[in-house]
Amino acid sequence: MGKLSDAHCHATSGLDVEKLASILEARNFNCCLMSTYWRDWELIQQVRPLRTLLKSQGIHPWFSHLYRVDKTLSKAEHYMTAISGANGDTESFQILLDLLPEPIDLSMDELDTDFEILGEIGLDKVFRIPQSGYPNYPTDEKNTGLTKFRVDIDHQKKVLGIFLELAYRKRVPVSVHCVKAHGALLDQVLKVYARDDSAICLHSYNGPISQTHQWLKKFPNSIYFSFPLFTIVEDEQAQKYRDLLKVIPIDRVLIETDRAIDSYDSANAHYQDLKKSAQLLAKFTDRSYGEVERILERNFARFVNRCD
Repeated sequence: MGKLSDAHCHATSGLDVEKLASILEARNFNCCLMSTYWRDWELIQQVRPLRTLLKSQGIHPWFSHLYRVDKTLSKAEHYMTAISGANGDTESFQILLDLLPEPIDLSMDELDTDFEILGEIGLDKVFRIPQSGYPNYPTDEKNTGLTKFRVDIDHQKKVLGIFLELAYRKRVPVSVHCVKAHGALLDQVLKVYARDDSAICLHSYNGPISQTHQWLKKFPNSIYFSFPLFTIVEDEQAQKYRDLLKVIPIDRVLIETDRAIDSYDSANAHYQDLKKSAQLLAKFTDRSYGEVERILERNFARFVNRCD
């Protein structure tokens, strides 16, 4: 079995379940397969248990406006609160509202299904809602641009809070997305995680050094930072990771692809991207590849078992 593990990957929505199972069976290394909304949930839950598969359940912030926390709200009332800027341009909002589906009611009890990790969840202050209503929604081809609207950050926090509470209660690790909201994310986690005895992965981490120190101070034994180092194409990117890795202890590091596993031509191609990340991690931390491979293997085992 491969020593390296993919701490955060995806599957293309709408993929045939047998095709996904076949792809996963070809992998002799661990994959944390993330979900982002209902279509991912259904697909992943249908895959039979596999030794290398860690199933997830999560609502990505890009899809969080599709979920209603207050069941008393009508469709229009819900989206008025879940979408930022809805009151500023009523004509454009109405066009978007007509495309959006009836919101899905969200409660902690309804999320209590079979999973080993919660993710992908988080906060995103940059994302703009596409004209199609949400990413990958199969509407008319002309609806491919972006609107001026964003998912309201307070709504994102409510959805995130539900998942954090579920993860803390069920004692399972979480994989978290964050863009330009690191302070707000830490505040939300601190509201739920009273002790430093869980497992929180900040995936594709690119936060500021100051915030990195805060995470390490609050959760020295719980926090993990995951990096898709194989994607580095510029010296500036490499230097950013070097600077972060001077602050982050090596036993807090994971690697990931953040890619759809069905986008790879083979399991070996998938593993090679993990290997490239491990090689760069060795280079950036002045360690041998063998040492880094062993460290990453231990880190991943601790991350997925941390809450047992």
